Amino acid sequence: MKRFIFELLLLIVTDAVLAVETLNPRIEAGTRDASIYSVDVDIDETVVYIDYSPFFKRNSSPYYPYYGNSVNSLWISINRSIVLTYVDPVTKNTVKLHATELEAEYELAFDKKYYFKDFLSEDGKYYPYIFVYFPPIPAGVDKISIYEDERKSNNSVWWENIHINPLTIGKTSLLTSSIDSIQSLIFKTANKHAGIYEKVGDEGVAYTLAYLKKDNMDYLVFIDSDDKNSIWEIGEVKAELRPTVSPNSFKATWYNRDKSKNTKCTITFDEGLMKILLNENVDTYIKMATNSNDGMPENPDRTLWSGTGFALNNGYIVTNYHVIDQAQNIAIYQFNEDGTKQRYVAIVAATDKTNDIAILKINDTNFKGFGKIPYSIKTGSCEVGESVWALGYPMTNIMGDEIKFTDGKISARSGIDGEKSVYQISVPIQPGNSGGPLFDTNGNVVGITSSGLNRDLKTENVNYAIKISYLRLLIEDTLPPTVISQGTSLQGLTLTSQIKLAKKYVLYIECSSK
Repeated sequence: MKRFIFELLLLIVTDAVLAVETLNPRIEAGTRDASIYSVDVDIDETVVYIDYSPFFKRNSSPYYPYYGNSVNSLWISINRSIVLTYVDPVTKNTVKLHATELEAEYELAFDKKYYFKDFLSEDGKYYPYIFVYFPPIPAGVDKISIYEDERKSNNSVWWENIHINPLTIGKTSLLTSSIDSIQSLIFKTANKHAGIYEKVGDEGVAYTLAYLKKDNMDYLVFIDSDDKNSIWEIGEVKAELRPTVSPNSFKATWYNRDKSKNTKCTITFDEGLMKILLNENVDTYIKMATNSNDGMPENPDRTLWSGTGFALNNGYIVTNYHVIDQAQNIAIYQFNEDGTKQRYVAIVAATDKTNDIAILKINDTNFKGFGKIPYSIKTGSCEVGESVWALGYPMTNIMGDEIKFTDGKISARSGIDGEKSVYQISVPIQPGNSGGPLFDTNGNVVGITSSGLNRDLKTENVNYAIKISYLRLLIEDTLPPTVISQGTSLQGLTLTSQIKLAKKYVLYIECSSK
């Protein structure tokens, strides 16, 4: 029978929902011709198990075993109009649900006669029981009624005030409430696994989940699913991850479809794939969107990655924190007009992980200084509509190591979800640009290019730069104020002349995890 198969599947399928069962429920009034053996409720359906033994037993003798023709002439039928009613716990209105399916040892049809002999089982016994399937009822409902005919005629079955065990829904946290907030948290997560994942394969519920950090905790957050009976809201926690000795493996508390907890869950990440081991079954998810943290190698076996930085006074260099995060060795390359380049070893001098800023210092005996820095670090802020431009080294493995120029406008004075530490800019930003300078038309550095939202999120040309005031705050807290450059050589020059003079001080950063 379908129901028994369903119960077996609950034991082996991930994200299972266990039905709440009521055996032999107390019923305040009802027909004598049948009894309700059980009522099972879950978030997918309500199943009522009707026992017609009283009807056959009362109208035939002897009842078991089957003899003669008297019982053979008896038949039962379930009218298509049969309904389940309940009082909604929130609105207090009476809700009526129509049956969707009938079943015994095999699928039955509404309005069709079934005789006693039709309930013969493979074990040679007769089981005149029928499962009636209804749509799901909400959590908290503890009393239902069932009518084939609300007039309660002698030819119909009916039960009033069937007392059932109510469905209970587990609890999880609402981490955030919008896709913009989720994207903001992904953007701030300095972790190569951060991003949006979609389930692959046809078995079970297909979730879209986000892996991100908040308050130094790792989470999988619900975004969407193909579950037509989903009780989940965007931003709710689907799993709480606990680190292990491996940066790619986590123990986890998983929240099932009904939000009940399952603490026996393992989650692993490998080359853009996330695998969730739950109830001895593995679901695979593929990464569809990232936090554009191009400094973090997606492949754990990859040992080299790159970004951009720009020079300050006294051998200091600014870049993004995510560019140098987990780096064991950092090399700085300065390119010359003739195509030659110098390589210098650098160390981390100061960081602001929250605002994704890192300051490096060249620690190399071959370094003789940058000379006079031609640009200044702006003291004020930019206005929406101001023209800005950037220099950087995006995707050098594809586009080559020549410095690249892009320009655009200040689109907004805040980022995702009103984030005040960044500008939204229309300047195209590609992987590898991160950490580079954003200039205004006077040649002042007004920001640090940080990220572009992944194009799979339908946010073409939405990019961000960290406001330069946050760099000033970091320097004030950690370094001498003389580090800040106050050059004015770019002012009054044409754009092409500004680029030619500034690019020598925009540096290629190469990081290694070994």
